[in-house]
Amino acid sequence: MSLFSLVNLVLLFFILPCIFFFHPFILVLILCLWFYLFNRYVSWEFVNITTDRIVGFWLFLVSEIIVFATLLFTCLWFQDYYSKPIAHAYGAPMVESWLLISSSFFMTSYRGLINTKWCHLFLNWSIIFSFFFMITAVLEVMSSGVSSLFNPHAAACYMTIGLHFIHVVIGTVGLTQLDYYFSFDVVRRYSWMIVVYWHFVDYVWLVVFTIVYLLV
Repeated sequence: MSLFSLVNLVLLFFILPCIFFFHPFILVLILCLWFYLFNRYVSWEFVNITTDRIVGFWLFLVSEIIVFATLLFTCLWFQDYYSKPIAHAYGAPMVESWLLISSSFFMTSYRGLINTKWCHLFLNWSIIFSFFFMITAVLEVMSSGVSSLFNPHAAACYMTIGLHFIHVVIGTVGLTQLDYYFSFDVVRRYSWMIVVYWHFVDYVWLVVFTIVYLLV
C-alpha cells in the first residue's frame, strides 16, 4: 500500500491550521517533518510508476479541484459588507497573475521544443518566474493590513492563497526535476504530468485571483 496519502495527511491536517493561525515557526517544523517523511517513505515509489498511476494522477487533480472549490465557496459564503481584500487586486495580485501566466506560456514552449536546445531556456525562465511569484506572494502577505483572524472571510482567503502557495512550491520542485529530462527515463516518461500539474496550478490561480481579490 502506498504511503503517499498518509504522508500527505501531515501536510493537510497540520499545515493548514498553521496557515490559518499564522505560526511561521510551527509551519517550518511541519514542512520539515513532511519533507522527511516524504523522502523516507514515499520518494522511491515514483521510480516504479505503472500505468494505473496515470488514472491516479487525474483523480488527484479532481480531488484538488474539490478542495479549492470548497475553499473558494467558503470565501464567497462569508463575504459581506465588512469584508476587506488581502491586497488591492491591481497591485501585487495582478503582478502575480502576470508571472504565473508567463510561466505557463514558457512551459508550453518548453513542451513544444522538448527535443531542441531551446527547451531548457524556456524551462529555466518558467522556474525563475515561479520564484518571483513566491517572493511577491510573501511580500504581499507581510504587508497586508488584514489579519487572518479579522473575520471568517479573511481566514478563508488566507487558507486559499496559502494552499495555492504550497502548490506553487511543489510545482516548482517538479519543474526543477525536468532539468534531468535526458538523464532519467522516469522523468522522460512522466514529464507531461509535471507540465499538466503546473498548468493546473496556473489556472487555479486565475479563479483564486477573481474570487479572493476582484470580487471583494
